[in-house]
Amino acid sequence: MQIERVFSRINHDSNISPSASKEVAGPISGERFRRRLLTREFAPSEAITDLPDSERKALDYLVSAVRRWAEVYSIQEGSDERAHFYPIRATKNQIIRASENDPKILSPYTVVLKTIDGNFDTVPMHQAYSKIIESTNVVRLLKDATNATKDKKLKDYLRAKVHALQSGDWEEADKVWLARDDEPLIDIVIGFYDTYTDKFLGRKYAAEAWTGVLNREATEESQLFVDAFLENWALKTGNTKPKVKVRVDKTRIMSGQAGYDDGDLTWSANSLPCQIELRKEIGSKFTIFEPSFDDLYNARSEAFDKYIHSGRRSGIPKPLIRTGILRMVTGHEIGHSLIPNGIEKRIGAHKNWFNELNCDLVSLDGYFDIPQVFTHNREHEVAFATHFSNGFLQNETYKRTGKMGNYLPSHAIILKACMDNGVVQALDGCLTWKDVPEVRKTIHTLTNKVTSLGKDGTEADVQQFRNEMFDENIYEKILQTKNN
Repeated sequence: MQIERVFSRINHDSNISPSASKEVAGPISGERFRRRLLTREFAPSEAITDLPDSERKALDYLVSAVRRWAEVYSIQEGSDERAHFYPIRATKNQIIRASENDPKILSPYTVVLKTIDGNFDTVPMHQAYSKIIESTNVVRLLKDATNATKDKKLKDYLRAKVHALQSGDWEEADKVWLARDDEPLIDIVIGFYDTYTDKFLGRKYAAEAWTGVLNREATEESQLFVDAFLENWALKTGNTKPKVKVRVDKTRIMSGQAGYDDGDLTWSANSLPCQIELRKEIGSKFTIFEPSFDDLYNARSEAFDKYIHSGRRSGIPKPLIRTGILRMVTGHEIGHSLIPNGIEKRIGAHKNWFNELNCDLVSLDGYFDIPQVFTHNREHEVAFATHFSNGFLQNETYKRTGKMGNYLPSHAIILKACMDNGVVQALDGCLTWKDVPEVRKTIHTLTNKVTSLGKDGTEADVQQFRNEMFDENIYEKILQTKNN
């Protein structure tokens, strides 16, 4: 698979908007630095080359817009945990205290600045980055795509997105995106989403974008799995089933926060909108990036062969491994639509890794409960086995880069629970088990505990849980059994 990563340099203070430049000591106050442009491009698939001329032309414009959007992300990311969302020397307590009088300080769509008199103020992102947005010609490219496509609903969405870039009305564009019942042949996401870059407070959205062409058959199959998953969840919990759509996308390009290609940072899927309350109001859609998923499958399949004992691998066909990994990714993204309200305020900086743990457990536990969709009688075993083996990959990334990420704690905690309970064992540097139902029972018990923490737990409760359950050396301990 042809993947191109583009790097460039940018002079930050040439892109300060007038509204932001009057502030001092903030993240966009004139500091000069050089940034790389993060894009991930994939070779055109047959689905792209077979597009009608009008849609191929529209896609070309959208690819250019996504590529240029990486320039906006380049002035947001930074080596410090504050990135360039908060003043350099601001403390967490200072920001949180200031937000009590000005809630916009913790809005995901603002940049926080320090004024000359030492107070904190905010600038909406569409204003703070207005000069760089204008210089990228993204608005013009979106308008060109609007004129090119013959898809009326896509035209409406692109117009709403242009309006959002100019006005900051991001939620209205999301509503238009989710309003259509059918899935568009061509799709694009471009704007400010997800808080992964904000490692300081986990509140600020960052620039990300992607565009591609629909894989209709895979999308329809995945939607059937999503519907069965959610119907079972609603039956178990007594809650109303949320509206969740899925798209398997033959992605052409990903950029900005979505453009990383490095282990834990590489995306194979994404669920939007980010706001829990907005998800409940208008539903959500998650996109599976098929070219990126293919890379993920290859890596996880190799890890399965390497870290799951041969006695447990025997009799499992390769296509079943792919199905299991795809459905685990799908279940994980569904989990983002089931996160309880108010969790950000209650568990604070633990939000990102805890939500990933919660989504992994929702995926595993929910997958176990819908055998009517299984293609093989060992599919539920493949689900947890590939999750276990993927933890070794997350650990390798951590040891190589020193970055913990949000996924390693989830894998390590679930594995530790199973090993502490004696239902999973280390043997010859690999993992094995004797009783599949007992593994499922342990995962179910852990799911209930984490679900309870998510509903009622405090930041201190979650910290205590992490202290008790997360062993960052668990994979080294397993590997050491190879020579015993």
